[in-house]
Amino acid sequence: MVKKQSTSKPSRQMETFPNPNPAHDYHIHIDSREFTCLCPKTGQPDFAEIQIDYVPNQLCVELKSLKLYYWSFRDEGHFHEQVTHMIADELIALLDPRYLKLTTAFNVRGGIYTTVVVEHHDALSFTKMQAQGNDFVILDGRINPLPELTREFVRGITERHHGIGCDQLLGMLPDENADIRLRIFNNDGSEAENCGNGLRCVAGLLLEHHDAPSVDIRISDRLIHAERHETGILVHMGAATVTDRTDSHVDVEIGNSHRVFFKGAEGCSEDRNIDIISGQTGDDVYVDMIERGSGYTLACGSGACAVAVAIWAMEQHVRPLTIHMHGGDVVVSGTPDAIMLEGLVSLVCTGEYRIS
Repeated sequence: MVKKQSTSKPSRQMETFPNPNPAHDYHIHIDSREFTCLCPKTGQPDFAEIQIDYVPNQLCVELKSLKLYYWSFRDEGHFHEQVTHMIADELIALLDPRYLKLTTAFNVRGGIYTTVVVEHHDALSFTKMQAQGNDFVILDGRINPLPELTREFVRGITERHHGIGCDQLLGMLPDENADIRLRIFNNDGSEAENCGNGLRCVAGLLLEHHDAPSVDIRISDRLIHAERHETGILVHMGAATVTDRTDSHVDVEIGNSHRVFFKGAEGCSEDRNIDIISGQTGDDVYVDMIERGSGYTLACGSGACAVAVAIWAMEQHVRPLTIHMHGGDVVVSGTPDAIMLEGLVSLVCTGEYRIS
């Protein structure tokens, strides 16, 4: 019997097939451990493992054609960085993926290992929510990895005329011991430690999607428990500490720093949030908010908590307080060791942010 000869040969032409489920974001992971090309300096073979991780748009890459495409590099000389970008660029041009990450891990040569990573984002899905006029753009990095949240990127997406526009950017990430881990960024690009209204918005989003009675959210220094109440979303903000107190102000730490003024703000520091009490009638408190890194805002959840803690300390009377801000009202209750923040949140819009 004569064995049939294979007609396969190297080819630079990759093939595609239609994405069977373009309505959903899902990851395709392709691992090839037999890639070879030549060192452009010595002509010796270089061996690499190539990993492709992508979220398809309308097309998926066909695997046999990908194998023949890899084979086409076998007798060509390429620097590691060059060949990685070549493959990534051709895949992006072919597939127009929603997300693609290409990693080449080259075997040791001269005692040196080289790994090159190219990452591509087409557009980011976002959700915009607000709580008492304090507005947030929320990015979900639990399935599709987020781009690097640099100061430049954050300022671009939060800018109100050329970006989406918001007070803070919130990035949801996976966490082993909570429903999510949350990173919080002010619209000047700086990272914040806490955000009560942002936590309530994210909790509202998760509760809606999970159809669960409660969720847990990890931030920089604490685990936040949140649940749905008749009057909105309630978050257990944890403990706050009074760090300084004068006749005119009280300094409060609640994961982030606040200075609460009772007699007008003088000598405001840029390293903390400023909360100015403009009036109080019994358990109703009227406040102006200036957030570090965001400036004047219509509301501030952690600021409302700091105001309550400051009043409790000054009056030596712990009880629920309604904090009236220009964007709306919240209720702060509990104790300084276990503060609860409650109020309404709402969805503004969803969409895609194209990364230029």
